[in-house]
Amino acid sequence: MARVATALAVVAFFGLASAAQAQPEPPTVAIPTKVRALAENVLGTGLIRSIALTDGGATLLMRWEAATYRPQHKQEQAREQLFGEAELVTGSIMGGIRSVSRIRFSMARKDGQLLASGVNTRGPGVTLTYSSLLGGGVHQAAPPKTQDKPQNTGGTSAAKD
Repeated sequence: MARVATALAVVAFFGLASAAQAQPEPPTVAIPTKVRALAENVLGTGLIRSIALTDGGATLLMRWEAATYRPQHKQEQAREQLFGEAELVTGSIMGGIRSVSRIRFSMARKDGQLLASGVNTRGPGVTLTYSSLLGGGVHQAAPPKTQDKPQNTGGTSAAKD
């Protein structure tokens, strides 16, 4: 009787294990679908105009309608807001999709007129070129701050006692 119970337990165990392995893996989501979802989390829905991948998926090309642009804003305010928007949108994509190493993008008004175009590359960050509508010119992300000497973390060590 014990042998029968053991045999049934072994059959049940291996039967469940093989059934678990036979489950199909969840489908992977295509990168453009992930890009759209990440960008729309920042911009809101319906503002992405185009998404394309090049360089074997390492470079992303995209265009969106600027969510922060308002014609009544002063030029400097509009430029600052567009730069911040570009950093947030492209940063969320690069943080969420590690295979993308560069994003080339353009931002437009509702009527499609170009406001700015730019690139975000891992490391240097965002470089944005404004259209003549916003006075032209290039704005680049500030380089990361470097520390001359190590910072004290403020923690204590049991070895010091």
